[in-house]
Amino acid sequence: VYMGRKAAEGIDLFLRGEDHDQTLDVVSQRVDQPDSLFEHYEKHERQQPVFLEPTVRTTNHLEVDTGFTDEQAVEEATRCLSCGCQDVFECKLKRYMDEYQVDPQRYAGETHDYAVDESHEHIRRDPNKCVKCGKCVEVCEHDRALAVFGFSSRGFDANIGPVLDKPMQQTMCEACGDCVAVCPVGALTEKTPLDKPGPYDTVPADSTCAGCSLGCEVGVHALADQIIRVTPREDGWNDVHMCRKGRFEWVDANAAAPVVDREAALAELSSKLAGGRIVLGSDCTNEEAVLARAVAAKLDGEVGWLAPGAVAHAAQNAAVDAASGTPTLAELATCQDIVVVGADLGEGFPVAGVMLRRAIMHGAEGKYAGCTGPRAGTSRELAIDDRAAMTEILAREGAVLVMGPGAGDLTALVAETGCQVLPRRSGGNAAGLDALGLSPVDTGALANGTPTLLLGDAPADLPRPQAFFAVQSVAQAAKVAADLVLPRTHYLDDQGTIVATDGRVCELRPTRPRPANWELLRDLAVAVGADVDVEAALAEARALQV
Repeated sequence: VYMGRKAAEGIDLFLRGEDHDQTLDVVSQRVDQPDSLFEHYEKHERQQPVFLEPTVRTTNHLEVDTGFTDEQAVEEATRCLSCGCQDVFECKLKRYMDEYQVDPQRYAGETHDYAVDESHEHIRRDPNKCVKCGKCVEVCEHDRALAVFGFSSRGFDANIGPVLDKPMQQTMCEACGDCVAVCPVGALTEKTPLDKPGPYDTVPADSTCAGCSLGCEVGVHALADQIIRVTPREDGWNDVHMCRKGRFEWVDANAAAPVVDREAALAELSSKLAGGRIVLGSDCTNEEAVLARAVAAKLDGEVGWLAPGAVAHAAQNAAVDAASGTPTLAELATCQDIVVVGADLGEGFPVAGVMLRRAIMHGAEGKYAGCTGPRAGTSRELAIDDRAAMTEILAREGAVLVMGPGAGDLTALVAETGCQVLPRRSGGNAAGLDALGLSPVDTGALANGTPTLLLGDAPADLPRPQAFFAVQSVAQAAKVAADLVLPRTHYLDDQGTIVATDGRVCELRPTRPRPANWELLRDLAVAVGADVDVEAALAEARALQV
């Protein structure tokens, strides 16, 4: 098949009068196929085509082999295990072999037959492809402070794998995917939500993860209108780092949205929302916020955003206002004096935890107070009320206070020391919604009978308003008891901007053709008769400076 494709390419170039590069890709293949490679697959018998009977063949010139029926073709296709290594389009070893035209047979010899580890929910580990570079060991130990991987044995039997040779699922792995990102070959790969793993040569769409307020820069890979992978962007501030939520927990993006009569829904909203309120979830875009203000003004209603921890958000705002500045998340790794208070650096903001550990490895003095999962050693822990120790560090030039949601009111400490403040806000676009002047709304304030349109997923403890209309993700829509539920586009397919916790304006770019979430508010504005200059509203959202 490969040689046929290369021949076709050569013929095409010749007929068009273009030069043909006759360099062939180096083909590495495994001749021996031990049973262990296939032991976890269910065996299926080969389908047999239908042949014309000899008595029929003598009476016509039809094809003797009639081929497969549609059902047989589908069944036979399910027997295919894969089309080769899933990492073939990104494998550095193959790239260098092609570049230097290496002959694999020159290095033929004894090999190992290790079992492939499929135990992990999101990661496949094939130690037979490992080149012992140690990058997975380094990123997991130094940046994540977990040490899931390690070296074992010596010489020809040297290997890299989970500690004590445990299956990956039984280790302390957080499923951040950093090991997959740094692996130069196909030893560590993502499991894709497909029946067949590929490989598939996809071009990632540059976008931003809105799963939390850090705004990690990601590449979204789609195939046949289905998202199959989300990876860190090579030029992103977060480097190779992501978290479980952003890397793997997005499969609901591929769920089919319920069919809703949009015109009827808009008519119902425009008739029942008068004097009510529009409440945006903390991951709604700036464009939604600007258009929601216009619609609410026409309806003589209110607009706000659902703040998870409004008191903590106000305390962070007060500290930021009193600070000498706000460093970016990328700059945090180069700061020399850092105090972190009330932040979850394990599950809540793990990539921020990586940047803090990097700073410490480069010689920074870092202290933690009231934090979860810092993994930086007990010698760096402070009591959350030890203001004297915090003041001593934060009074230094260029010092940074990292404020998590559990930090409390530290405005006086910031004003006294003149330090910089980097908040860890709850909610993907909390900073943007706040900067656009939307008032934070506590969940308890919604149960007062006012007609409410909620954009963004409802929290589990949300008290149901009497007249309640919700725009929810596909996964959440069935769980919400509302008078009207409309589907919401997943942030990986949305279009618009959000503001990260460090003030960066980040762009969401659609991976697949889906309606942007702000389009519902544009259409609602038309339905209620609001005179809205949509282009001006979108321009205002994109020009936001924090």
